[in-house]
Amino acid sequence: MINAQALEKALCSTFCSSITVNTVPCGYAVSTVFKDRSGDRLGFYIVKDEDGYRIEDDGDYLSRLIASGIDIENGTRKTLMENILQTGGAFWDVDTFEIKTEHFNENELAKRMTDFLSSLIRVRDIELITRDVVRSTFREDAIAAIQERYSNLATFNENTPIDRQLSDFPSDLNIVPKTTGRKSAAVFFVTNSTKLDEAVMLRQEARIHRRDDFVIIAMIETAEMPGISKRKFQRAVNRSIITPIFRGDEESAVIRIGEEMGLAA
Repeated sequence: MINAQALEKALCSTFCSSITVNTVPCGYAVSTVFKDRSGDRLGFYIVKDEDGYRIEDDGDYLSRLIASGIDIENGTRKTLMENILQTGGAFWDVDTFEIKTEHFNENELAKRMTDFLSSLIRVRDIELITRDVVRSTFREDAIAAIQERYSNLATFNENTPIDRQLSDFPSDLNIVPKTTGRKSAAVFFVTNSTKLDEAVMLRQEARIHRRDDFVIIAMIETAEMPGISKRKFQRAVNRSIITPIFRGDEESAVIRIGEEMGLAA
């Protein structure tokens, strides 16, 4: 009959028999029982140098995320990843994409290995974020890219109308040039037909008031346009709304905004 001691022995046997440690030039290579989505076992290196010990992976996981189009360098995903790694006493190297620890003493090695492995397992949840959650980062990523490019040339206001005359039609981001003779921009970050309708309504109101001192930008997340009616997209384009597509060509999408405003950056 099973009991606590038998379970403990079975678990210890399973874990210990599935862990391998091999000597490598930098120190030791550790392979564990846990596997990633591709079926490869999770592993890491223990590096010994004059400053003590540190633990690191091979940098393949994070570089693969970026290569597959998952942005971990901005917005919610960056914050999520850094918080996960921090709880395991680790960080990611922005130059090599390695996940690693700071140096520590030999007597901390066992606990540090356990914490590091926990971080390697948890950080892989970033790949499993649902489409709705990933979509929520679109606005953050786009705003960050726009502000980085035009921070010296314009000011930014979120969730406000372009001015009082159009107070019933707030946009997601207003970009106001710091110099005269340039047009402002009312930017909508579009992930569904409703948001596209908001841009169209602002265009119609602007025409009623004969306003041509600002441009309306409906920035769309992806070329596939999930959740956006093709008919409503056609209507927006035919009403002179500017519709750059962000993902996959972020720099050009942001440049397009500046071109429509008459900004050079």
